[in-house]
Amino acid sequence: MQAIEQRYSAVRRQVELACSAKDEEISSALCQHCSVLLCGFVERSIETVVLARLKNRAHPKVLNFVKSHFKRGANYNCSAISELPARFEMDWKDKFEHFMEHHEREVEVLRSADSIRNSVAHGASARVSATDLKERAEHVKVIVDAVIHSTS
Repeated sequence: MQAIEQRYSAVRRQVELACSAKDEEISSALCQHCSVLLCGFVERSIETVVLARLKNRAHPKVLNFVKSHFKRGANYNCSAISELPARFEMDWKDKFEHFMEHHEREVEVLRSADSIRNSVAHGASARVSATDLKERAEHVKVIVDAVIHSTS
């Protein structure tokens, strides 16, 4: 899905900028910002995948309803990700849960990124190293790819 790949490339560029900042305080702030961007990448990617899968199968009114669900925004951990496709196809949920069972690290990374996002969004500080940020970026992409695969 091209839109997801383009969005991921843009986020990766931001991650690289954050990780290459020489000033420790600036790098820390940018790494926190990128943690929020990674969570946003997951949210928008889930929206893109679900809408693409339903586009040719659902009535336009149903699609409008689903689109309105995504306008509210959501903090997705892997459990929430598996519940959303289950509303449309139980097979999608089963496939994604199988992925989660075999990818505990990715599940934990998304949980951690979501926790950092919430801390930052509510004015708290969160320690995010450049190494951790790069790892998170790779793992959230694996999760999004798993959603694409699970729903195909």
